[in-house]
Amino acid sequence: MGDLRLTRANRTATQVVYSTVAHEETIRLDRAFFQNPHQLYRRLRADGPVARVLIWGAVPVWLVTRYTEAKALLNDARLSKDHARLDTMFPPGTGGNHTFPLNASMLMTDPPDHTRLRRLVVKAFTSRAVEKRRPGIERIADELLDNVERPLPALSTWWSPSPYHCPCA
Repeated sequence: MGDLRLTRANRTATQVVYSTVAHEETIRLDRAFFQNPHQLYRRLRADGPVARVLIWGAVPVWLVTRYTEAKALLNDARLSKDHARLDTMFPPGTGGNHTFPLNASMLMTDPPDHTRLRRLVVKAFTSRAVEKRRPGIERIADELLDNVERPLPALSTWWSPSPYHCPCA
């Protein structure tokens, strides 16, 4: 990525990414992590804003745990979240959920495509528009919760389908 000297506000975040690895240990973000990520997140945030972790078994990535640093990196045009480019970043067969076709949404695009798509839908997500859809969103949430086994399994059983249903409520 090269030298990231952005702005005074972003300098701390980018210096941290390139000069600090908070953990010597290898942290694996496996199924156990996703069952209760909060304890590890608290520890990582206390140790430093950036940690090297392994996802999907063996893919090394940087995990940014603090808001200021994450915002600085997300605003850096040299970084991408474009779904089409994502497949090229991982070793074959290790792209995990990112290769799932539903991830090819506006949330996984970069400007100018993201900006263009956002302009098309922004009015549907104003507080007034969302409030009008509240009954439908609550109905969907209730239906999803009614179908969940007790005791509750992983949150993904409930939250994974909800973003795809609620905009249409």
